[in-house]
Amino acid sequence: MPRRTARLATGAADLYSVPYNSRMGGAATPVQGASDPNQSEYYPAFSPDDRYLAFDRAPSSETMYYNPDAEVFVLPSAGGTPLRLAANVPPACTGAASPGITNSWAKWSPQVTTCSGKTYYWIIFSSSRDGALFTQANLMSGGKVPTSQLYVTAVVDDGTGTLATYPALYIWNQPSTYSGTESFNGSPQSNHTPTWEVVDIPPPTVTPK
Repeated sequence: MPRRTARLATGAADLYSVPYNSRMGGAATPVQGASDPNQSEYYPAFSPDDRYLAFDRAPSSETMYYNPDAEVFVLPSAGGTPLRLAANVPPACTGAASPGITNSWAKWSPQVTTCSGKTYYWIIFSSSRDGALFTQANLMSGGKVPTSQLYVTAVVDDGTGTLATYPALYIWNQPSTYSGTESFNGSPQSNHTPTWEVVDIPPPTVTPK
């Protein structure tokens, strides 16, 4: 029996929006700037204030799953001109380049901050720019695929709808090597599909001396 999955790996993929319309919905319409017939647009995520949409984009002739040519873009949720994030590009000293490093799965921070007329957003995403390969022990397909790690970047709205984007920062405390009882203990591992939650850390209790 052939193996079947619900993932669309290849084929046409564009982003569409459906109106809320008091829970009645309506016709799905393509999002301007995220419905290019020459590109596949996928993995969309709304910013917490619903003003912007982040998504992955790759050539339509290629697979969408773990595609090294994928990059992260942002545009107004109502449609517009997509903006390629500066964070797609790794530091020159790494010798890596994008497209080619699987920039993927962008997720927004759950909160935004406004100060002096500017609005500050954060995006977390995964990327294989580090180049550490899976091993044959922890990847059934053989181990010639690079693992992905998580990176964070800022997006700033200047108050007029003009966005500035910035290079990415590596999240230093993520586990990049598997530690456990499996045979691939000590092998590189992927951190690939991020989520972002608000966590309140209570202040430490200070005992007077």
